[in-house]
Amino acid sequence: MGGRNRLPHQSPVVPCYHTRMGNISVEFSLEQLQAIVVLANNQLFRVKYIDPKMPGHVNRPEELAISKEAVQVVEAALNKAKGIKARNT
Repeated sequence: MGGRNRLPHQSPVVPCYHTRMGNISVEFSLEQLQAIVVLANNQLFRVKYIDPKMPGHVNRPEELAISKEAVQVVEAALNKAKGIKARNT
């Protein structure tokens, strides 16, 4: 094994979502932000519906929930900037 301590079934290192991270500010045009939201929603769809059918898939519901929440925050900010009012849910 050449001194490797990692088992073959272990996933690569992923960001830890349990630690407190600071906030950052970044400026995007509305078009850039819209493109990011579309890509993020496509990725969430893949993670939720396609990846579970793949051999060896490991379900990470906490990561999915945090990702969905982040996309919702960005979508809300984008809609506000476009003058679209939030739906009452």
